[in-house]
Amino acid sequence: MLLTCNIPFDTTADITLPCCPGKVILNGEEQPYQPESRIPADAGEWVFEYELSENYRPCYQLEDSVKELVRNPVIKEYLYKKVPMLVHTDGAEIQNMTLTEMSKLPFFLGIGTRLGLDEEILEEIEGVVCGIGKQ
Repeated sequence: MLLTCNIPFDTTADITLPCCPGKVILNGEEQPYQPESRIPADAGEWVFEYELSENYRPCYQLEDSVKELVRNPVIKEYLYKKVPMLVHTDGAEIQNMTLTEMSKLPFFLGIGTRLGLDEEILEEIEGVVCGIGKQ
C-alpha cells in the first residue's frame, strides 16, 4: 500500500497506519512500526509504503454470474477446460446466470449425471475462483 499524507503548514498530526504488520518504508527509509501505534508528524509530506496485513480486494465467488467470472482470463481458461460445454455459451444471455443456476438446467443434465456441473465440480471451481481477487 502506498499512503501519502500532507500535513499543512504550522500543524501537526498523529498518523496511525491501518493494517500495517510492523515494517514500513517512510519517505524512502525502512522504519520499525508497532501495529496501531501513532506516528507524530510535523508539517510536510509523509509517504508510507507497506504490505497490508489483510486482503481488502473482493474475490470471485460462485454467486457471481458466469459473464462476470469469464471477464477474468485466468478464470475463463480454467472454466472452459473444466466445463467444456461453457464454451458454447460464450457471449450468450445464459451467462448472466451463476454456475449453480446453470447446473440445474435440463441441458446440463446427463443420464443420471450432470455434464460437468455436479456438486463436487462446483466445490472444486469455488475453491479456485474464491482465491482470485477481482480487478
